[in-house]
Amino acid sequence: MKYSIKWFVNNPVAANLFMFSIFVLGILTIPSTRMELIPNVSLERIGIQTLLPGATVETVEATICKPIEQRIYDIPGTHAFVKIGRAHV
Repeated sequence: MKYSIKWFVNNPVAANLFMFSIFVLGILTIPSTRMELIPNVSLERIGIQTLLPGATVETVEATICKPIEQRIYDIPGTHAFVKIGRAHV
């Protein structure tokens, strides 16, 4: 490593030529890269966690889980829904 750094310090023209060639190759590859603002990614699963301190399982299900469940079923492509209710979390 020290030898290569020393060589580039002693040969500034070669170092600049090497840097320029890397720059040009980078510019040439830009058109072939595929860029998307929001890529089309298939999400197979999502997780939602909600907390309601001091509430019973029945209260959490009635006030939080059911409205979320109804909204999720309205999303196109929803095939299955699994919910887990826990008390004293």
